[in-house]
Amino acid sequence: MIAGLYAWRSWHDSDRLGALVFNDEELAVHPCRSPKQNLGRVIEDLCRFNQALPAAYPQEPRPEVDLARVLQQIQSLVPPGAWLGIISDFHDLDARCDALLAGLRRRCEITAFVVYDDLHLRLPTRGALCARYQGSDATVALSPQMRDDIQHAIGRRLADQEARLTRLGARVRNIVTSQDLVRQLQARTVKRYYYALVRGNLERGGTVDAPIGRHPTQRTKMAVVRTGKPARTHYRVVERFVDCTLVDCA
Repeated sequence: MIAGLYAWRSWHDSDRLGALVFNDEELAVHPCRSPKQNLGRVIEDLCRFNQALPAAYPQEPRPEVDLARVLQQIQSLVPPGAWLGIISDFHDLDARCDALLAGLRRRCEITAFVVYDDLHLRLPTRGALCARYQGSDATVALSPQMRDDIQHAIGRRLADQEARLTRLGARVRNIVTSQDLVRQLQARTVKRYYYALVRGNLERGGTVDAPIGRHPTQRTKMAVVRTGKPARTHYRVVERFVDCTLVDCA
């Protein structure tokens, strides 16, 4: 979304527009040209790459395109005096990237948009923590000490990453992916769609219109409670099984 907004801004300001859109497997290069020539192509690639994300999940193919390769690719494409915005999680920031960023900074202004999810700040004190990375799965029992260790480690890594980018002359802007989604959900500008497996056989779809809140005795669960927040869920029968029903909810 941020890349698209800046692309449209170049049209509004009549600035030349260039872009390199990439993921772990592919990159698409658009050298600097007038927005009339480039805007449609850049927006199309942004949409195409975003739409490819669900198809790749959860296989997580081994990365073939890293940040250093991207920075090397744009060395000859960024004109002197330009503004360069880099939107990435910067997880593969290394010594090669440092040298390439330093060279770019001597020719243009750089803003680093660091994208991350603050899930580590919302971990419960207890429960099962499941993780998947490059095809490997792991499940560990979460404890208060482990939660604190995870929060400290990730917080330290993000702080070190920001300090490193700042030393290279980049202006750092953090983008927390969950924050905007939470605001959209609160404003009801987006909706949740999900499947639920219900015990028993439902004859037809319907609507649940009842307040929802924390379960009075099982605090990790939600339940219909008198003091909960107003909630309305529409459900539709998808498939019936022997003793349960699959429904989609909205």
